[in-house]
Parts: sequence; structure tokens; C-alpha cells
Amino acid sequence: LIDGAAGYGYTLTEDSRVPPQMFDRLELEALVLGLGWLGWQGDPALADAAERALAKVTASLPPRKADEARHVAHLAYAFDRKPPVPEFMPALREAAWEERAVEIAYTDRDGKRTERRIWPLSIVYTDYEPWILAWCCLRRDFRRFLISRVSSLTETRESFRPRRAPLLREMLALSYSED
Repeated sequence: LIDGAAGYGYTLTEDSRVPPQMFDRLELEALVLGLGWLGWQGDPALADAAERALAKVTASLPPRKADEARHVAHLAYAFDRKPPVPEFMPALREAAWEERAVEIAYTDRDGKRTERRIWPLSIVYTDYEPWILAWCCLRRDFRRFLISRVSSLTETRESFRPRRAPLLREMLALSYSED
């Protein structure tokens, strides 16, 4: 809203008629459940970001809805111990966003150690531990790498921009067509 008066100039006033964010109870439960789950599954930076995001959402709600968010019936909790989170997770996440290749030392399911250059397309959090969906430069094909089998990760300067989103769509389409 713009207010103005001769001799005083103009002021921009926040429109009090714009409603605050409105979520129904089920949407609030979905947000709390999803963001809370990252506290168990995510690396420390991602878990902290989820906690901050939930605090911002809750703070923007009217009091009754904020109370609903604080007292939802569904919560994320794991009875198992949290799997160790590798220190390289922030670098891996950044490489995926920036579309930069990384080199990994990986132990396959047969115990054979390999060195791979990959284009990280996505980090997928499954029911217990995360995977990397990637284009493998060695195999020249899509691969899934269990993060717990990656012993080291080295960032490179090689860019694969702007191919991440189309490659990820292609990989997911192939995965769903194989099922």
C-alpha cells in the first residue's frame, strides 16, 4: 500500500490484509516430519538448515497454527543409531549444485576398491543411508554409489554444467522404466 500526502511525500506501508502463511494440519505434519527426519539422516549442516527452516515456518504462522506445528501427532525418530556422516558431504552437495566433477575412492559390493571420476547428480536419502546418483566417467553410464562405501572424495575443477538436471531426469526415467 502506498500512502501519500501533499508536503509529506510517500510511504510504502505493509499491506495488513495479506494473510500469513496458511497450512492445514496435514501439511504442517508433513513439514515437521520431513524436516525432522533430516536431523537423523542429514549431515550436520543440512540438519541445522532443516531446524532453522522449521523455526522460520513456525514463526510466520498465526498463533493457533504455530501451536499445531509445535505439537504435531507425527514426529521423525529413529531407534537405530545414526549412521556416520562423512565429512565430505558438504563438498559433495556443493559439487552437485555447482555441477563439478569429483573423484571418489569407492569399495564395491564385492570389496574391490576403485577410483572413479563422477558427475554427482543427486544425493538420495533412503530409509537408512544416502546414495549418490551420478554419471560415472569411467563406465560412461549412470551409477548409484552407496555413500558409506566412499572412503574419500576429491573436488575437481571439471564442470559438467548445464547437464545435471537433464541427466538426472534421464537417469530417473531409466530407473523407473527398469522396475
